[in-house]
Amino acid sequence: MTLIDSKDEDSNWSETLDLWSRVVNWGHYLTSESQLRSQIKTLLVYMWNEKDWLKTQHPSRSKEIKKYVSNSKYICVLADLANTVKHRNLTTPHARQQAKPNTTAVSHLEETQKGAYIS
Repeated sequence: MTLIDSKDEDSNWSETLDLWSRVVNWGHYLTSESQLRSQIKTLLVYMWNEKDWLKTQHPSRSKEIKKYVSNSKYICVLADLANTVKHRNLTTPHARQQAKPNTTAVSHLEETQKGAYIS
């Protein structure tokens, strides 16, 4: 069994899309709440890790990719949620660094830190 197919540059993205399909169609797959929670956490980490894949595939554009990611409040929320999943707490929130107070990104982040979405 091959865990990572380094010759197929789309293999990780295909897995991410498959997981996305399972999450958004959870009713069709008869997913339990604990399975859905696990799939959402995995999906958050997969999606955030795509940034690293892009930087590896396009090293000459690494700074541009980092700047784009840092300037997107939605990607920053994704980063904060993924890092909360991975590390159980958030020491350096991405969303607060670039978002204005009372924006949707900050309110989502605050709910996450309260444990409303990640448990």
